[in-house]
Amino acid sequence: MGKPEARITLAIDAMGGDKGPAEVIAGLVKASSFVPRDAKCLIFGPEEEMIRLIAGHPELKDLNLEA
Repeated sequence: MGKPEARITLAIDAMGGDKGPAEVIAGLVKASSFVPRDAKCLIFGPEEEMIRLIAGHPELKDLNLEA
C-alpha cells in the first residue's frame, strides 16, 4: 500500500499585514510558485475586496482560492 498524500489547506489573513490586504495578496503571488497545485488557499478579509484584489493577479488563476 502506498503512502497517503496529505491535503494542504493554507489559511491566509489578508487583513493582518501592516500595509493592507493588497500587500498580502502580492505576497501570495510571489509564493504561488511554491504552493502545491492541489492545496486549498482560504483568504480571510472582506469578500468583495479579496475578489477584486485576486482578479487583478491572473497568475493566481491556477490556485484553488476561496475568499
